[in-house]
Amino acid sequence: MRRAISIAVVCSMIILAGVAASTAPKADERLKGAFRRPAVNGWTFVHLEGTAAQIGYQHGYLLAAEIQDLYFFGRRRKMFCGLTWSRNIVRRCRELSTE
Repeated sequence: MRRAISIAVVCSMIILAGVAASTAPKADERLKGAFRRPAVNGWTFVHLEGTAAQIGYQHGYLLAAEIQDLYFFGRRRKMFCGLTWSRNIVRRCRELSTE
């Protein structure tokens, strides 16, 4: 009797796990129509469409890793060099004007 119960429990757990795995989560409506292609020669192609809010969400979602890298780079640059992006741009413009 115990063996039959344990077999029934194991079988029902396997069936429930199969049903749970087969149900795919719903796709986020804000990502509808958006996609990203792999980087080629340093360029990443993203296709965005929808309202301004949807485009903003798609941009952040699809390029999250790159945005995080840029944020980290900017913070480290400011911490170690004391330069913000605006200071760097002004300095570079001055260098170009004297050439």
